[in-house]
This record gives sequence, structure tokens and C-alpha cells, in this order.
Amino acid sequence: MISSSQLYKYAQLLVWFGLNAGKWPQSWQTICITLQDSAKDFLPYLIKSVYEYDCYPLVHYIPSSLSSLICEYANETQIAHILHTRNQWIVDQSDHWIDIISPADPLAMQHLDGKKVWLYDVVESDLMMKMFEKENRWQLSWTEWLFATEWLVRVVWMTLDEYREQIINACFLDAENPIQKNRDIIMQIEEFRDKLNSLDIIDVHMQGPDCDLYIHIWDQRKWMTWWYKNIPSFEIFTSPDRRGTNGWIRFTQPLYVTWKRVSDIFLRFENWVVVEYNASENKEFFGALLATKGWSMIGEFSMTDTRFSRINKPMAVTLYDENMWWPYGNSHIAIGNAYLDTFVGEIYDGVQEEFGFNSSDIHYDLIITTQRTITATTKSGAKMCIYSDWKFVV
Repeated sequence: MISSSQLYKYAQLLVWFGLNAGKWPQSWQTICITLQDSAKDFLPYLIKSVYEYDCYPLVHYIPSSLSSLICEYANETQIAHILHTRNQWIVDQSDHWIDIISPADPLAMQHLDGKKVWLYDVVESDLMMKMFEKENRWQLSWTEWLFATEWLVRVVWMTLDEYREQIINACFLDAENPIQKNRDIIMQIEEFRDKLNSLDIIDVHMQGPDCDLYIHIWDQRKWMTWWYKNIPSFEIFTSPDRRGTNGWIRFTQPLYVTWKRVSDIFLRFENWVVVEYNASENKEFFGALLATKGWSMIGEFSMTDTRFSRINKPMAVTLYDENMWWPYGNSHIAIGNAYLDTFVGEIYDGVQEEFGFNSSDIHYDLIITTQRTITATTKSGAKMCIYSDWKFVV
């Protein structure tokens, strides 16, 4: 069971560590908190932590039934207008943003008009894209966190206490000083990040029983960590050149998209794009997604080392599943939008197309947790193993 003191530690971790790259928000800035009523028990601890740093909370409180009501009664034009207007207002008002993931019951929307539900999800993703744009101008920081709900517990066949225990372990809330413990972990991960950046990697080859995939990184990229932004985060990632993906991969973790679960996803790439796909659940739905602009190309490649994460069960939330260590660490690729901040130079108009950063209105991570070896090719032509036996070997 998660205690009141651990919830308060969690709130402090988000505000004091997650925002502004761990440097604490400046006094009198506005911190937007987005959460559903399924996470309302966490709100007092967040509000207290925000005020303790002389900042202002702006609470974006979402009733669990709101999305269903909008999709049932609004037409497509109204859905787009309502959400775009709301999104822009939130971004304009915010210096920092805390996003609480607490799905009450995504399947409650499965009986509604699929086109409207899909539009709702795309426009909801627009909020994150607007936050990214403001972040790229150095005008905003953000972080996100998970709050256990009954729906999540049912999906992964855990008790509420078992699920909360995963959260406690993942964020080191059982430590005397979780903020310092997280800082210690990120320093170790950043050592591997710096080693990868020193190698001038232009290609990676991922091989295993469920993959044989070539990904073109290019030399105008840097490897990054996402501590602070994602809590927890143990991954090292980059956004590759979308124009250099070939081979196949089978993903071991399901993808949850709005009201659908897509399981046992298989993808084959030729000349950057998906030319063959399969899934044991909701295959047609997934195929329709791949047909959307930018969805059939890669926006991210990521690796997680088993030595840092304490997440040992699937959680049905990407934030945790992409950082799971069990049984073989994990790697993931994302279909959809790339992260421009992985570019080594100054970002300018046209850099996305010139350097092969994928552009899309979504970004979905697809996760593989079975055994694999990752070999890198450097700018000099040398080949070396960088990931084997569940960990970095650089």
C-alpha cells in the first residue's frame, strides 16, 4: 500500500525534480496539473508541493466521463474546435506542466462512433505536440507520472497494492530521499549516454529470435535520456533518420490506443516504410493507423538496461512498459513523430525534412522484451556490440 508520506514524496519528486530539468521551477511561475478524477486523491499533495515553491497551480481537472460525453454528443467539427481551443489556452498559460496518467476505463468508448473517438485521440495528442513546440523554444518544461486505477489493475491481473508497489519501486519512493536516489541513477545512465554519443554511431542492427532490424541513425543525432520528463525513465534513445529502416521485428508488449488493445504486433520494413504487418488482436484497426500520414515510419529508437529499472511486470502504460527490466530489459521503436531535440545542431525551419526526422501527429512506442543483441556501425565504418545480455556493453 502506498502511504501518505510516499504520495507526498512522489509529489515533491514531480515538482522539485521532474520540472525544469531538475533545477526546480522559479518562484511565481504557473504549473499546470492535468489529471482525471480517478487521480483526485493525489491532488492535495501536488497542490501543497507547488505552493511550497511559491508557484501557482493551474488545475486541468477532467471528469472520467467527459471524453465519452464529447464523443457521443459533439460532431467532428465541435470536437476539433473544443480541444484545439482548450489545448492552446493551457499551453499559453503554463510555464510547466505535470501530466498525471490515470485511465479510468478506456474501453468505455468502444461503443461510440469510431471516427469521432479517433479524432478525439488525435486532438488530445495535439496538446503534447503544442507542449513540445513551446519546450523547443525553451519556454516550458514538463513531466508525467502514473496513478494506479482499478481499470489498470484489472488489465494486468494485479491487486491494487501490487500495482502501487511497482510504482513505489520504480520511483524509489521507499528510499529515504527519493530525489537524491533518482539523481544517482540518472548519473549512471548518463555515463552510458555519453559513451554512445562519443562513438559517432550511424547505424544499428538489432538481432534476436523476434527481430532482425537495421535502423539508420546518421551522424547528426545525439543520444538522450528523459529523466525529469518521464518519471520513471531508464531509457537511452534517439530519433533516427526515417529514410533508413529495413528488416522485421515482433513486439512482445501490446499497444493500447484509445479504446483498443493491439497485441502481438509484427512489422516488416523495406526502404523505410512498413510493407507488411500483423497482429493477433485488432489487426484491421492497426492497419488503418499505419495508413495515416507518417505512421508507417520510425520516429524513435530506444534501449533500457536491466541494471537500473525495478519494474518487473507489464503495467499496460507505455511510461512503465518502455522501462521494464524483466526478463531481458527492453528496446522499443516508435512509429510516428520524431524528437527534434535529438538533432546535434540548432533547430531551424526545414531541419525535419533535410535530416530525415519523421513528422506525424502521433507517437506510439512499440516494445520488445525478448533476448536481442544490438550492433552499431560508426562513422569510421567500425562495428561494435553496444547492447547484449540485457545491458549496455560500451
